[in-house]
Amino acid sequence: MEKTLSEILEAVPAEAREFLAAGDGLGRAAVLQRHPDVRETVAKDETRTAILAWLAHEDASAAANTSFATRCLQYLVPKAAPHEARVVRRYLMHGSVPARTAAYEIFITLYFPDKNREALLMLLYNMMLDPEDAVRAQGVRFVERAGAVEELRPFLRQWRARAFQWGWRETSAYELVERLLFVPDPPEIA
Repeated sequence: MEKTLSEILEAVPAEAREFLAAGDGLGRAAVLQRHPDVRETVAKDETRTAILAWLAHEDASAAANTSFATRCLQYLVPKAAPHEARVVRRYLMHGSVPARTAAYEIFITLYFPDKNREALLMLLYNMMLDPEDAVRAQGVRFVERAGAVEELRPFLRQWRARAFQWGWRETSAYELVERLLFVPDPPEIA
């Protein structure tokens, strides 16, 4: 018999669940006051494994779980590992922009800057074609951070032409692409 989402969540220590659910700022500060060692608990391999098991459950991506799923994905970002990609991949299509962005950032962590250049470039293409401007804009920022502007210049030009047709001209992503394409060349050294 398959475990329910609630049963799987029980494997995540209560204080870790509380910490992740609290979000940022004051909520997490309050959890830290009640559980001073919660950061160590959250950092344990067993906690990470339990969080991944929860994210892997079919019901974890339901709209009612979006906030907690997003925070769990954000927790995974800094220490993302290749074996976690299987679980995270489905969140690239999540209906929530923050959840989708966190999933993309996990893959960026896996591939950035040159651990798997082709996979990174494909990920950036996908981000820049996302229906939400916030995801597209983040993709453009990663193009710049990855030093991929010259490498992607033909794609960026094509994207700019299509973005105009798609009604994306008044968006942050469009503005960022314009800036990348029109950065003046450095002066030649004589």
